[in-house]
Amino acid sequence: MSNILAHPIGQSLILPFSVSILCSFLIQSLLNNERGTRWAVLAIAAGALASYVAILGLPPFPPRVSSQKFFYIVVFATLVGITLKPSRKLSTRTLFFPTALVVVTWFAIPTLTWRYPETFVPPILLMAVWLVTLQQFDRLGDRGLLGIFVLIFGATGIAITAGLGNSASIAQVALAIAAAAAGFCFLVWRNHQFRFDRLAIFTGVVPLLALISQLILFGGAPIFAMLPLLALLFVDQAVAYTFPSWKGSTLAVGMICLLPLAITAALALHLEASYDPYGHLPVTPIAHGTSEG
Repeated sequence: MSNILAHPIGQSLILPFSVSILCSFLIQSLLNNERGTRWAVLAIAAGALASYVAILGLPPFPPRVSSQKFFYIVVFATLVGITLKPSRKLSTRTLFFPTALVVVTWFAIPTLTWRYPETFVPPILLMAVWLVTLQQFDRLGDRGLLGIFVLIFGATGIAITAGLGNSASIAQVALAIAAAAAGFCFLVWRNHQFRFDRLAIFTGVVPLLALISQLILFGGAPIFAMLPLLALLFVDQAVAYTFPSWKGSTLAVGMICLLPLAITAALALHLEASYDPYGHLPVTPIAHGTSEG
């Protein structure tokens, strides 16, 4: 067991997948069918956190760097998700804007300076990405496991981009999110009562957006390579337009999701191949300003 946990594959895939399945099973066993299905999604956060600790260790508090902040963001987001009621009385703006503002600002504070107003541009654009992503996932709430599929493909794309951009730890954690989501999906595959509600968004999507924030604000992966992944947010509309007779088909969803994933991988490979290893040019202006400081 110790050998498995010491290996990157064990840390990023086997551990989160196993923890997610175990937690999902325990939660569904202890609660009734409907409540158990809803609360079992906490297994995604459990799998991701277990993998994080295996990869990077338990972070200090207060955290000093962005990678340490990630752990507490996942914990915070999970607690927020737990306190939310299943009803959708809260508007997306009321719920998601403060979340995006707090997380992005916490990440970006060390890099912001009034001397260089341009350093505020990436966080503002990142806020827009957060809001669009959260709102689109919220729209998938009544589409069963579709939100989980999009989360798995999105996390895999971020892992590929970060891995090719030499951000090994972020790539591993992104894979862990994908593996934890896959473990949960494996256990509830035939459960037609599952809804990708806001608890699922806070335990699965917010951690992935936190990783994306790290990559955009501090570098470590080509931003342009990640852009095709935004198409995953509209996969249901793409399936309805491309395969109208296959609407709701898992096969159609998988085929559509593979396209932006393949484009992301190709772009990441191309941009990494054209990167000057001796120039040490950071990926983003913020990272460049940080390195100069």
